Amino acid sequence: MRRAQKPRRLGRAPIHGPRHARRRGSQGPALPLLAAQGTPAHAPAPARRPSRGGGKKLKRWINWASHSRIPEIVELCRKIRRRRDDILRTIRPGHSNARLEAFNNRIKVTIRMAYGFHHVDNLIAMIKLRCSGLPIRLPVPVL
Repeated sequence: MRRAQKPRRLGRAPIHGPRHARRRGSQGPALPLLAAQGTPAHAPAPARRPSRGGGKKLKRWINWASHSRIPEIVELCRKIRRRRDDILRTIRPGHSNARLEAFNNRIKVTIRMAYGFHHVDNLIAMIKLRCSGLPIRLPVPVL
């Protein structure tokens, strides 16, 4: 008599080792199992939460990397130790710097557009105008 197999845990490779592990992106036998459990295969990913264990992970990495024989890595560890509080203060809220990068890109594009301007005051005014978010409508000629 055959014993009933335990249901396989999703998201983990089989115990048999890397040779038998499923490839990433392959949804092979997981889809029928998902359907049997009533879970939609296209379920959205959970919302990303701010990192909680950043301090411990950073401390562990610094300890590991400081024993490196590569002088650049050891120097980097010293710098990270010096700025550790600032680094953790940046990581903990979980915010992205995408908005800052967007403004930076907008300013660079404006500077590239302003190469023909005669005075820097015109460039500064153009940057303020483009980064203010005001909707500017060009006048429409009346026919």
